[in-house]
Amino acid sequence: MSKDYVLIADTILQRLRELGSPERAEQETKYFKGTVNCLGTGLPAVQKLEREMFGDQWKNWTLSDAFSLCDVLFEVRILEVTLFGLEFLSRFAGKMGESEFDKCEQWLAANLIDSWASVDSLGPHVLGVIVRNHPGLVPRVAGWTGSENRWLRRASAVTFILLAL
Repeated sequence: MSKDYVLIADTILQRLRELGSPERAEQETKYFKGTVNCLGTGLPAVQKLEREMFGDQWKNWTLSDAFSLCDVLFEVRILEVTLFGLEFLSRFAGKMGESEFDKCEQWLAANLIDSWASVDSLGPHVLGVIVRNHPGLVPRVAGWTGSENRWLRRASAVTFILLAL
């Protein structure tokens, strides 16, 4: 079954816009010091929408499908859309390996994961799971501490949060 990732992403964006609040979006934009575009949806609503839209249906998706959808979602460059994609992607984290880790690193390096909120979702819930299952990747994450890219630097710390518990 072929999936139309652009159509799915458009539906996600439309639903998130419907749930958003202009007043909250303005507050979030100030909170993030104008560095991210926000719809004013809030994380609990993003998570609820992701569960409603995908529920058990995510099991009909491949890892490749999930990454293809995220590629489209992250290009939208709206915080809640990115968080939705990361929430969905985290469902697949246990199946990921080095090539998926590489893709996540590329997203960070390209500033497609571009806020502390999105990095804090990707780090522990996706990258942390990959690192737990593939400990040979630990030196790569540790190497990000010296990166010029602030999102890679942040990911170098938050990736290990859940692993430390």
